[in-house]
Order: sequence, then C-alpha cells, then structure tokens
Amino acid sequence: MNTPTNCPSCDTLLVHEGVHLVCKNKRCPEQQILKIVHWVVNAQMDGVAESTIRTLYDAGIIGCIKDLYNLKAEDLTGIEGFGDRKIQNLLYQIENTKEMSLESFCDKLGIPLVGEKAIKKLEINSVEELLKFNGGEYVIAQNLKAFIDENRDMIEELLECVKIKTKTGGKTMKVAVTGPVSIKRSEFDKLLADNGIELGSIVKGTDYLICNECSQSAKTTKALSMGIPIITEEMFYEKVGIKRQLGGV
Repeated sequence: MNTPTNCPSCDTLLVHEGVHLVCKNKRCPEQQILKIVHWVVNAQMDGVAESTIRTLYDAGIIGCIKDLYNLKAEDLTGIEGFGDRKIQNLLYQIENTKEMSLESFCDKLGIPLVGEKAIKKLEINSVEELLKFNGGEYVIAQNLKAFIDENRDMIEELLECVKIKTKTGGKTMKVAVTGPVSIKRSEFDKLLADNGIELGSIVKGTDYLICNECSQSAKTTKALSMGIPIITEEMFYEKVGIKRQLGGV
C-alpha cells in the first residue's frame, strides 16, 4: 500500500512529524469536524453523535464550534433525520454548556492529566491567567502550556461561545445533598461543577444542605446543629442564579 502524500480531506501536502503524517491546513474540513466533535464529547453533550456533527457540517450549517452555539431550531428544521425530539435535545445540550467555571472549562478541553484539581493546584483563577500561563516543572503544567500553544485559536474561539463564571471573593461555594434530586445525580453533580460549586459532606464551611424532602436524616440533624441552612433544590438554583428547568427537558 502506497503512503499518501496529500490529505484525503483537503488535498494539502502532508508533512512528517515523527512517525505520523500530518495535515497542516487549519481550514481542513476533517480537522474542523474533529475539533467540534472533540468539544461535544468532552463537554458531555448527551445524545449528540459524531454523525450529527458531520451532517450539519456537510449541509453547511456549521463550520466551527462557534456556529454550533449559534444554532436555532429553524436552522435544523427539515434536515433528514432531525425530528422535533432530536432538535430539542441538541439545543438543550448546547445551552447546558454555555456557562461554566474555569476549572470545568479546562477539564472539558481534554488535556492529558489536566483536570479541575490540576487547575486549582496551578492556581489559575482567570481566563487571562490561563492564556498567559508559562508552564513549569510539573508534567501537568508542561501539558497545559503545550496545549495552549498548539490550540490557542480553538481556545479563544470557545471562550467567545461560553461564559466563564468568576469566583466571588475567591471563595468556592460548598454544598451537601441529602435525599433525591429532580435530575440524574450524575447530571446534578456536573451542573454544580460547571458552576464552580463544590459538592461534599457536611463540614465546617459548608454553605448549604440541599434537601427536597423534609424528613429528618443524619445529615439534616448535623446541618441544624452546625447552623448550616437547609434549602430545596429549586431555592438553591434561585440563590446561585442557575437557570434550570426541574425535571430536565
């Protein structure tokens, strides 16, 4: 089998980088599609498949990540395979990732070894600090610096699409939960993380105990003894400014 000399997607001459052949054309259609898919996967947009992104790209409806965030229902109506339920879910998943903490944003970039805890450890507290980060001796710092240098355009494009929540007074809100919540627990945990809220047990410094049921439990008893406010899930969303339709879509 002959080694290809040109990119099968855009016909740009391929270059060798170690054992790999690489297309250096930043406008290469396949690269654009994979960038969008990469973000969709790492942002955990449930039910949004790679085939969906390819269909929208091939139809000329999206060409980059920014276009994904500008989609409206009328843009999708009439496309084969896009019924009302699929359109509703796609727009919901996109809307659900328009606002997040800096730690969550970096975690979604999919940088090796660089998750939310790493960003806190590196003491990066703003978008400006992220873009100016110079690295360091730790592997996670070197990975982050290399990723920023290689993908600055993509990062800046993403920052035009999503709002990064700033910390108030440098303090991270801490909450605990007892009993069921209105959505899947994994979705609830993700919602808190995306808004820079730390979920844990009832300890000194916990701001709220979220409890949808009034029945007494070990957690409610402990919260009352420590003077920690007990509020419902809906009250919590209102207090922290999270726009959420209880029960999902």
